[in-house]
Amino acid sequence: EHYESFDEDMRREFIFRVFKHIVLGGTICQYEDKVNEYLTATQLMYKDLVTVFKDSDTQEIKVGSIVLSVTHIDGAGVFG
Repeated sequence: EHYESFDEDMRREFIFRVFKHIVLGGTICQYEDKVNEYLTATQLMYKDLVTVFKDSDTQEIKVGSIVLSVTHIDGAGVFG
């Protein structure tokens, strides 16, 4: 319902994609009015998947994880 309110850059963010997978689920997913449980699950999963660290020189928080989106493997469609 509110998907269009997020611009394309926001939709490419990893946390948005995690949330989308949790909320949309699969073909038997049921509609839910309460989003808090989904937000909590997204936050917990995101924390498990992403590593951050503090740069000792600059004291800045940096992301150490690399997130990839696999859409195709030569000779085989991954999702087809």
